[in-house]
Amino acid sequence: MSFSLTSRILRHATDSGIDLVGIASAEPFVRNGKIIDPTESLPGARSIIVSGFFMK
Repeated sequence: MSFSLTSRILRHATDSGIDLVGIASAEPFVRNGKIIDPTESLPGARSIIVSGFFMK
């Protein structure tokens, strides 16, 4: 993902009222001794966009 696309996604998310936003690689990772592969659920994914909202 290019830097400009990342910046545009982050800016759009925050401008839309999303409190937290992050972008991570869709490469496999280890969590609690288990290998997690996001592409098993999202075939062809290269990046994962995660968002969150504060509860008020």
